[in-house]
Amino acid sequence: MTVASPAEPQTTNKSIISIPPSELRDFKGGNTRRKRVQKSFAELVESVRISGIIQSPVARLSDDGAYELVVGHNRRDAAIEVG
Repeated sequence: MTVASPAEPQTTNKSIISIPPSELRDFKGGNTRRKRVQKSFAELVESVRISGIIQSPVARLSDDGAYELVVGHNRRDAAIEVG
């Protein structure tokens, strides 16, 4: 758990919501780590199939109202593959 110290600004506009993986688009800056090792990805897909996604991807609301994926591209892709 992370607790903000008094010196850190407190942000009140953050929330956790559920979004279908297919509705998360890549952010316009692109994914700088797009190289994927197939064996590792296959292992991730199997892990998601068995245990679900343990660490949630992070998305942000874009100016046009869509959700852009900031981190967790492989987790999102694995969830889509699992169905």
